[in-house]
Amino acid sequence: DISLLAPLAHIFDVSADVILGIDIDSKQTQIDALYEEAYAVAASGEHVRAIALADAALTKFPSSYKLMDFYANEIWLYNDQCDEAVREMQKERALSYLERIIGECTDYEIRNNSLIMAGLWYHDLGRNVDAERIAATQEGIHFTYGELMGKITRGRRQFEYLRDETV
Repeated sequence: DISLLAPLAHIFDVSADVILGIDIDSKQTQIDALYEEAYAVAASGEHVRAIALADAALTKFPSSYKLMDFYANEIWLYNDQCDEAVREMQKERALSYLERIIGECTDYEIRNNSLIMAGLWYHDLGRNVDAERIAATQEGIHFTYGELMGKITRGRRQFEYLRDETV
């Protein structure tokens, strides 16, 4: 009976998560281990394998923003090394991860990185209205609105953003 959950947690001096069999610390430890493995593989230059590891990790932990961000970053940088038959699907999946992170994630670093990648990707896909919308939300010092607008615009408009950013 769900109504007994709180009293049982109090009696045994544990959280309701423990009674329900949800071990959040263990889950995060597993996510961190999978991330570290994929990161080490990527650092060794095996990006296609790192993408596959991140993909498998996301199957196990589909709500991990950390894994989503890693996957999207690898696809952004190294999708051209993947099998041509899956490139478009991977791009769409990565972009959907970025959009999910932007809409849901509260981790500043992951969210900011995803905002940058999404802005650049929207631009590359010719979705400049979306790219500008993303640029307007830039929150951090890593990549400001002016820097992103300087990358996704051209001509006089680009010059103005870059000039204003420099000033």
